[in-house]
Amino acid sequence: MDPVFFVGIVIILSTFLAIIFYKLNQSPIFGYIIAGILAGPVLGIIKDPGIINLMSQIGVTFLLFVVGLELDIHRVKKSGPKSLAISMIQIAFVFLISYALSRLYFDYKTSIFIGILVSFSSTTIVAKFLNETGAMNSAHGKIAIMCLIIQDIVSIIILSFMKSIQASVYTPIAKAAVFIITTYLLSKLIIRLLDSISKSRELLLLSTVSMVFFFGWFANYLGLNSALGAYLAGFFLSSSVLSYEISSEIKSLRDFFIVLFFFSIGTIFEMPTTRMLEFVAMLLFLGMVVKFVVVFIEMKLFKYGNRTSFMTGALMAQLSIFSLIIAQSGYSYGFFTKDFVTSVSIAVVLSMLISTYVMRYSERLYELVSGLIKPLDKFNDEKLDNAPKRIKNHIVIFGAHQIGMKIAKSLRNTKKKFIIVDIDSWKIKKLISRKYFAVYGDMNSPEVLERVNLRKARIIISTVSRFEYNALLLQRTRRMNKKATMIFFARNKDDALKLYAMGTDFVMIPEIFGGKKIYDYLVYLSPRGIRRWGKRRYKELLSDEDI
Repeated sequence: MDPVFFVGIVIILSTFLAIIFYKLNQSPIFGYIIAGILAGPVLGIIKDPGIINLMSQIGVTFLLFVVGLELDIHRVKKSGPKSLAISMIQIAFVFLISYALSRLYFDYKTSIFIGILVSFSSTTIVAKFLNETGAMNSAHGKIAIMCLIIQDIVSIIILSFMKSIQASVYTPIAKAAVFIITTYLLSKLIIRLLDSISKSRELLLLSTVSMVFFFGWFANYLGLNSALGAYLAGFFLSSSVLSYEISSEIKSLRDFFIVLFFFSIGTIFEMPTTRMLEFVAMLLFLGMVVKFVVVFIEMKLFKYGNRTSFMTGALMAQLSIFSLIIAQSGYSYGFFTKDFVTSVSIAVVLSMLISTYVMRYSERLYELVSGLIKPLDKFNDEKLDNAPKRIKNHIVIFGAHQIGMKIAKSLRNTKKKFIIVDIDSWKIKKLISRKYFAVYGDMNSPEVLERVNLRKARIIISTVSRFEYNALLLQRTRRMNKKATMIFFARNKDDALKLYAMGTDFVMIPEIFGGKKIYDYLVYLSPRGIRRWGKRRYKELLSDEDI
């Protein structure tokens, strides 16, 4: 087959179907897989997918390099042992439950892989949803993202040692240690080299690609998977000031090859039999239902509230793209059949589709079950409420993240009476330990509104930017207290206008007001004055309380 025609079919079909799924507000990944199904099993255009498989492996290598490059190690350290514990417990229990159930139908080796495949969730899907809804800084958003980062690291470790399993010889730990140390030392020299050629974009890109292939080859030479080489190369480079520029340069190349990876999965697609569909149903049950229950229970054991536990479970209830990568790698090593990979592919795609709607309507789902699980909140046995019983003429702040804490710290210096409300029980504990008046609970819970004595409050401030939450709080507040001054935050102009129309006194849009503040600096301050204010803000950031 003419190579131009060959690659052209891949790109044209993938682009056409990706656009369709994009218009349907779904991931383009589904389009790439279906394009492979059409070009392979359905139309028979591609009969020898060898070239596609080769290029898809290159795509996976670049993907793992970028994952390592974008890993925020400072954020991982800042999350502390709590996120690590939640993630590792979730992986362990989902694996053990899945392994036990799988042993009823499969041999122990297959059951081990099934337990591994369903233990991970999709960082891409969850991060996209949190960014679109503005919930990245919510309690459940932060917990989910940190757990997903740790999951990605674990999945890469597993992927790295699959080649050793194929050869029936477990790779010595000494080899892995030698590789990690050597990669670290070489990366220091490479960073200096990249710094010296950073003015040339072509040389920077070419040198980065060469480095990815070199470390991939080096890992392969030592009997490890090339994925480990690519990931560690990216991880060690992440500390360089060039990491952002390297990431932006290589992403387009990665995206092109990763399209071929998902396309190649479609080319080995087999028409599902009844047994395969039963296997798909089992994977969905393990990867969504069991995982949700495990996450919810462990969150409760860590003393989180019902809402945070439920929302975190809803975010984690899907299979991961890494499940596809592991299945595809296992197929290339001879571990799995085409039927197995096809079943995993169907399960991953369906879980992502279903998860999209579960996350989108998670608030409504929680409202439906909140009454049933309300008794579980009594297990938060620490005192999560130290507000005065008969406080009045006070300020109520909903949301204890950066903006809310900035307001609280400023009010504390003025000696004004105020109460902070948040749904993150860990934040409330810290606030109480620092002598703030704080109440744990949902901002729209009638019990919480009564507890903070909203009827006698002078000012209500909501630093939560979700329009749905603010609209409901506004309605309930106006019924209880028509005289209170309402100050809300909004994500965009449309939400702000709606809140004004509903009767909010003042709506803050951080991006717009931030732009106006910069404009004031440019008009009224000299460059020296701007630098002076910058130093002052820097000192304020260093002294800000971190909750």
